[in-house]
Amino acid sequence: PAGRRILVVGCLQGRDPREMLGALRADEFDLVITCTAPSARGMEAAELTAAARAIGCDEVVEVPVLERAIDRALRGADAEDAVVVTGSLYVVGAARPYLRDVLR
Repeated sequence: PAGRRILVVGCLQGRDPREMLGALRADEFDLVITCTAPSARGMEAAELTAAARAIGCDEVVEVPVLERAIDRALRGADAEDAVVVTGSLYVVGAARPYLRDVLR
């Protein structure tokens, strides 16, 4: 993208968050927004935030609720920016219908 790269990410407990964020190359994003995956097994956003900072992410914002995390990403983005929402399938599955409604 010509603009900023914004990552919204949440995952389940039992994964190494540093390993997952490293595989996503989260440290190359301009902004990382962590959330808690909408599942009883969701890893707390605070744990993801600490992992993102540990791997060298410069700008990390913790927004525990997925929909609010997406709102924060979109509010800070313009037409040149790329917003990536990923992590567990629970995150992607919940994000898809929410984004469909918001982006209408």
